[in-house]
Amino acid sequence: MTHYPTSRAGSILKRLFLSLLKPIFQKIQSPLLLLSMSITLSSTAAEKPEIRGIRSDTLDNGLKIFVYENHEAPTVNLQVWVKTGSIHEGDYLGCGLSHFLEHMMFQGSANYPHDSIVDTVNRNGGDMNAYTSLGNTVYYIDILSEASEKAIDILCDVVSAPNFPEDSFANEKEVILRERAMSSDNPERRLSEKLWLDMFLNHPTRHPIIGYGDKIKTVDKAMMLDYYRKRYSPERIFFVISGDIQAEKAFALIKDKLSGWNRGQLNDPPLQPESEQVCVRKSTYHFEDPLARIAIGYHIPDASHEDVPALDVLASILGSDKSSRLISRLQDEKHLAINIDAFSYTPYFSGVFGISATTAPEKMDELKAAIFAEIKKLSSEDKITKDELKRVVNQVSTSYCRTMRSNGNISRMIGNSVLTYGTTEYINKYIENVSALTPEDITRVAEKYLTEKNCTIVEQLPNDRKESTGPKDKDVPESQVPELMQLKTGQKIITFKDTKLPLIDICIILPGGVIRENKDNAGITRIAACMLTAGTKSYSEKELAALIDDNAIDLSINGGNNSFTISLNCHKNSLKPALEALKSILTEPSFPEKQFEREKENTMKMLASRKLAPQNAAEDKVCELLYKDHPYSHTAAGLEESVNKLTVGQVKDFYLKKCLIPGNAVFGVAGDFDKEEILKSINDIISNIKWNEKAKDELPARPVFPDKKIRESVKVPREQAVVLLSFPICDNNNEDRFLLNVLSKILNGQSSRLFKSVREESGLAYYTGISTFLGIHEGFMSFYAGTRPDAVDKVISLLDKERKLLLNGKSVTKDEFDSAVARIREDLAEQKLDKHSLIFNSTLDEYYGNGYMSPWTNEKKISGLKIEDLNAVIKKYFDTEAYVTVISGPQ
Repeated sequence: MTHYPTSRAGSILKRLFLSLLKPIFQKIQSPLLLLSMSITLSSTAAEKPEIRGIRSDTLDNGLKIFVYENHEAPTVNLQVWVKTGSIHEGDYLGCGLSHFLEHMMFQGSANYPHDSIVDTVNRNGGDMNAYTSLGNTVYYIDILSEASEKAIDILCDVVSAPNFPEDSFANEKEVILRERAMSSDNPERRLSEKLWLDMFLNHPTRHPIIGYGDKIKTVDKAMMLDYYRKRYSPERIFFVISGDIQAEKAFALIKDKLSGWNRGQLNDPPLQPESEQVCVRKSTYHFEDPLARIAIGYHIPDASHEDVPALDVLASILGSDKSSRLISRLQDEKHLAINIDAFSYTPYFSGVFGISATTAPEKMDELKAAIFAEIKKLSSEDKITKDELKRVVNQVSTSYCRTMRSNGNISRMIGNSVLTYGTTEYINKYIENVSALTPEDITRVAEKYLTEKNCTIVEQLPNDRKESTGPKDKDVPESQVPELMQLKTGQKIITFKDTKLPLIDICIILPGGVIRENKDNAGITRIAACMLTAGTKSYSEKELAALIDDNAIDLSINGGNNSFTISLNCHKNSLKPALEALKSILTEPSFPEKQFEREKENTMKMLASRKLAPQNAAEDKVCELLYKDHPYSHTAAGLEESVNKLTVGQVKDFYLKKCLIPGNAVFGVAGDFDKEEILKSINDIISNIKWNEKAKDELPARPVFPDKKIRESVKVPREQAVVLLSFPICDNNNEDRFLLNVLSKILNGQSSRLFKSVREESGLAYYTGISTFLGIHEGFMSFYAGTRPDAVDKVISLLDKERKLLLNGKSVTKDEFDSAVARIREDLAEQKLDKHSLIFNSTLDEYYGNGYMSPWTNEKKISGLKIEDLNAVIKKYFDTEAYVTVISGPQ
C-alpha cells in the first residue's frame, strides 16, 4: 500500500511521495516510459505491437469494465481504479483520507473479514496491493488465471462493502503516522513536498498525498465513512483486467456482484483553480543531511493539452539518461551534480515540468547557474537537434514494446488512458504524436513554459550551511548591521542602511504615555499626539495634510502606555518633503484651539462607547483593580472626567515638559539613504526642537498588587459576557518576558489546550485565549473568554482549571514548547523582512533599556529557552490565589 503518484516519474521527485509500486516497475529503466505510461503510450508502426482489441462494458449504475485478453500465459492482472485521490478530500484536505482509506480497505469486507482478504489472495498464488495518488486510487491483484474468479470477487467486495473495523483503525493510524514521519525524514520527499507547496498556492495538489501528521491524528471512523460514501461510488470506478481471461466471463462476474450497487453522490465539486504565476518564487530550507538538493518547477498544462508530448520529449532530452544534456554535461563532465534529472508530470489536472538534483553544498551555486544556462541554450545557440529528437522517439517506441511484457503495465496504461481521456483510444495515439514532433516544437514549448516568471526554485541545504556562499545580486546588497550614536545632549540615533527597496523609515520614541500621567490628566498623551498634526507655525492642518499626502508619506503619531511615538515612511525620492513635515511638526506645533476641542470631543465619545464594549469594559476594570492609584489603572484614552477638564495649554505644556526630555529620546532611521546626509538632517531637526534640557524623567512608584483574590462584575447592555482572570507579571526589562511570550503562544490559537478545553470540548465560549500587557513597570496576563451570561461561572471554573493544570500534573509538553518557540522565531524572522517593524522595535527596545540590537539577538535568546524554565516561570506568576476576576455583561 503506497501513496505514489504514478505519473510523477523520471526524476528524483518520482520517489517523493513515494516508493515504486511493485518490483516490476523498478525494472523499467526509462524515466520517460513511466511518464508516458501515465498518459498512455503506443506504437503506430506495423512492425511494433499495439494494444488492440480492448473489450468494454458499462453497468447500469455507471461502473465501467475494460478487458484486454492475452492468453499467452496463465496469469491475469486485475485492477480497480477509483477516480478519487488526495485532491478530492474537500473539507478533509490534508488529512490523507484517500491514503488512509486505502489502508483500511485491506482490513476486511463483508465476505472477507479481517486479514482474510490478502490471505485468500496469497493462498491462491497471488499478490495484492494498492496505491494512492493525487487524483486516483488503484487496487490490484496479480494471480493465476485459474483463481481469477476469486480475485474478482475479492476486489468487488473490498470496494463496495468494506468493514472499517474499529480495532484496526488505531493501529493503521499509527502505521500511517510512522509512514508520515519516515517521509519527513527523507530529504527527497521533503524537497518534493516543498516544491509543490511553493508552486501551488490554491490548487489542492499542493498538499502531500499522505497528509500532515497533525491532521492525520484527527481522522476518525466517522470522517472515513463520510469520505467513502461521497467518493467511492460506481460512476467513479472502473475495472481494468489484462491477461488470460475471457472478457464475457469477467463482465458477468462483476455484473453479478456489483449491479445492485447504487449510485452514490454524483456532485463533484470543482477543484480550486490555480492563478497564473507572474514572477519567480524562491525558497531555501535546511535539513539534517550533508548533501544539498535543488528542485526547479514550471507550471505546464494537464495531460489533454497538445503541448504535452513535446514537453515529455523535452524532459527526456534534458535529463533522462546518460546522453541527456543535464546528466552528460553537469553530472558526468563538470561533476557539479551527484545526480540530476528532469520530468514532465501531466495528470488530468495541473501539470509540472521539473528538474531536480543532488550535489555537494559548496557546488550548489555553480550547479544552479549551470542548470539555468542549459535552459537558456534551448532557445539560443544550442537548440534541440534532429538527432536528439530521433533518439528520444526511438527510446519511447522501444520502451513501449517492453511494457507489453507485463499484464500489469498494460492494465496501468489502459487505466491511465481511461482516467485521463475517458477512452482507451489514446493508447494508440501517443506514439503518433511524439513521432510527429520537430525540433522546433521542442524549442517552442521550452520558450513558452520554461520562463523566469513561471519558475519556482527550492533549495535544501545542510543545517550548518545557512545560506548560499555564492555571489549575490549586485542590486541587492546585504543588509548592514545597525549603528548607534549618542549626541552630547543625550539623544540617541540608530541607523540601519538597507537598499533592497527605495524606502526610508524614521521612528522617534519620546517619553510620555500613561505611566507619566495621573488621574487629573489621564489621556493627555494621546490628545497631544493628535495635536501634532493639527497644524504648525508654517503649515495649517490642511496644508500639512497636503504635504504629507501629495508625497505619499505614511505618518503615524501615537500616545501609548509607556511612550510617545512618531513613525514615518516615505519613498527615498520624497525624503526632503518628509523631513520638512517632520521638522515642522516637532519644532513648531501650534496646538490650535479649534482642533483641540475636536480631538477632546472625539475622545470623550470614544470613551463613552468603550464602556459599552464587554471586552474593553472588563479590561478597564482589571486595570482599575490591579493598579489602584498607579497610572496603569486607566487606559491610554484616559478617563471621561479627566479628559473633559483638559485645556489646550495643559496639553502643550505636557508635550514640551514631559515628552521633550533629550536623555530619553531615541531616533531610528532605516532604508535606502545616504548616511551622512540623513544624520545631517536628523541633527538639524534635533537642534531645532525645544528640549526641556533641565528636566528629569519622573516615574511613579511601582504598583502594589492586591494580596488576595478579587472578583467584580461590570454591567454592560450587551447579550454576551466576557470573563477575565488576570495575574500580575514582570516588567518589560525582565528576562521572564521571553518565557511568558512562549506561554502566550501555547495558550492562544485554535490548536491550543485552552481553545480545545474551553471552546471545543465544553462549547461554552465563543472565543478564548490569553492576553499580555508589559510596560516600564510590572504588567499582567489575563485568561479570557467570551461566553453566554448563564455560563459565566462554568467558564471561570474551566479557565481556572486550565491554570491549575499548568501547575499540577499537566505542565507544558515538549511538543507545545517547541511549537511555540518555532512560531516566535518565525515572527522574528518575518519582522526582519519589514524594515519599518525592524527599526521601530530597535528604537523602542533602546528606549526601554533592552538595547537597540534586540531585534537581531532575540532569536538566539528564544532558541536558548528551556522548557524547565518555562514551567518554573508559570509557577512563579500563576501559582497564587491573589488574582483578579472580572465579568462584564448583562447582569
